[in-house]
Amino acid sequence: MLKVLLDGLPRPGLAGVPAVTVVTANEAAQAAATERHLRELLGQLGAVVAGPGLVALERHLVGSHDLVDEYVARLLSVGLSEYLGERLAVGVPG
Repeated sequence: MLKVLLDGLPRPGLAGVPAVTVVTANEAAQAAATERHLRELLGQLGAVVAGPGLVALERHLVGSHDLVDEYVARLLSVGLSEYLGERLAVGVPG
């Protein structure tokens, strides 16, 4: 479904749009590779990709609200708003 959505976007269809990668996978290596490729794809579409993305192994999805809360807190602790603001201001895609 994601491929169908992204294939329908004009280039650069996500220009300047803040984006966060969210990946679930069975193994850590698979998750890391998928997150990297998704980040590259979103960047090619012009999105401003915040990092690091949210990567969750399937075995950790039970109680995922805590996982998401921890992720958001971590992003905010590194100054996500300033990070995105600087990248949006200069128009540098992720």
